[in-house]
Amino acid sequence: MIKKTNILIFCTIMLVMAVILPICSFAAPKEGDLCTTDYVGTLVGIDGEYYYRAGQQKSIRYNNDGTTETFVHDNFDGPRKHYLIKPDGQGDYYGYCVEQGLSYPDANRYSSDGWENDKYFSSLPLDVRNGIMLATIFGRQPNKEVPVAGCNDDDWYWATQVVIWEYQQQLRTTPTKLASNGLVSGDYFRNTLEGRPAEKCYNYILDSMAEYQKLPSFASASQESASVNVLQWDADDALWRLAVHDEAGVDAGLFSTNPNIKIQQDGSEYTITSTKALTEQDIVLKKKITLPSHDMLIWGGNSNTQAIATGTGDPLAFYMRLRTERPGNFELQKKSEDNSIGGISFRMTDENGQTFDFVTDENGVIQTQLYPGTYELSEQEIEKYRAVEDRIVQILEDGTTKVQVENILKKGMIQIKKSLNDTSTGTVIDEIGALFQIYPAEFEDYDSAPVEFRDLITTDGLGTCKSKELPLGDYVVHQVEKNGNITVS
Repeated sequence: MIKKTNILIFCTIMLVMAVILPICSFAAPKEGDLCTTDYVGTLVGIDGEYYYRAGQQKSIRYNNDGTTETFVHDNFDGPRKHYLIKPDGQGDYYGYCVEQGLSYPDANRYSSDGWENDKYFSSLPLDVRNGIMLATIFGRQPNKEVPVAGCNDDDWYWATQVVIWEYQQQLRTTPTKLASNGLVSGDYFRNTLEGRPAEKCYNYILDSMAEYQKLPSFASASQESASVNVLQWDADDALWRLAVHDEAGVDAGLFSTNPNIKIQQDGSEYTITSTKALTEQDIVLKKKITLPSHDMLIWGGNSNTQAIATGTGDPLAFYMRLRTERPGNFELQKKSEDNSIGGISFRMTDENGQTFDFVTDENGVIQTQLYPGTYELSEQEIEKYRAVEDRIVQILEDGTTKVQVENILKKGMIQIKKSLNDTSTGTVIDEIGALFQIYPAEFEDYDSAPVEFRDLITTDGLGTCKSKELPLGDYVVHQVEKNGNITVS
């Protein structure tokens, strides 16, 4: 026990240096950096015991072209240690083996690639790669406190490495599924920590991964399965909007990688807005999470030496297929009895009270586009016309709605009573058969006036006659057989 106590003290000191120095004194490592590797600091659980995974094993090896093969190797038979990465001129980092079974020589020189550019790591199957990356998010990283009571940093480190190997060797396909890969049993790595403090860290990592991978009901795990959602135009805010309800109740904290798309969450209600029109396209959604370390780097990795990962990255993405609604065409043709059809104002009011004003051209036409919805069409009131009732107009996406509005002139009739003075008897008698021309005062004579604006009437047996309905205005009443005109309004 004395020997183990000394080792525990040594490992604790090394851990403090690995955590503090990169953060306080050095910049984070980056792609292209060189490092020296080492295998140091024996892992000692909080129970004072070591961790082992010895024996001969048949493992999966991945080639850079994505193909796999199997090989037999002897595992390290001593107590497990940290995979140490020492970037030149920077602090020390504990990394994780992501190429189980290959040799890891002490004091070797490695260079780094970003995980997306590393030939080995980027060619791993998607579920393998995603599992490894998620394990690094919820596993042991610098400056993170051990999340489980009764465990120390070494317990957490070993639990993280076990989860990574389970995914890398295809024993695990999800946080909840563990089975044999046909080469070793499903619990080949897990049994190294069963009943040990690290098992609690192991369960914490897998539970956290499972929770993080839950997706809202309106999103899809793949582009292929994403269904189309349509954002509707909001004229008040001058953007497109979609409200969705998450039936799964996932507290996702989503954001879109598209800078024009914003997502607001209120419990299970989400509002998605876009300031730009979208053709149908798949939108990538990410969960808001603070990554605990630098961007994931893959150090080394070839046919002879293990690939080691430091840092972390979030591989999780959800998908929605979005598009903004397309406008419909609106065409209005103005008609009127007096053919006065240009410069007439119309207003369209949508269901939210937003108004859109238009004016007819010289041909009495309005042609425009409006977003789908129900609108109320109203015309400016013009004194000489009868009031036109407002009407409801439906605009359909990609459709054409045609409307004809006809103005009817306000009209009245002219009634004439014609009498004569009988000088012989001194009485007034009705004049029968008197012929009158009626036409607008702005015309020179009856013949020059339009037919619909003039009338020819004759008095009846009571000396009366009545014109047809005529548009309101000033008219000339002219008795044909006698001189003199009478202007009536």
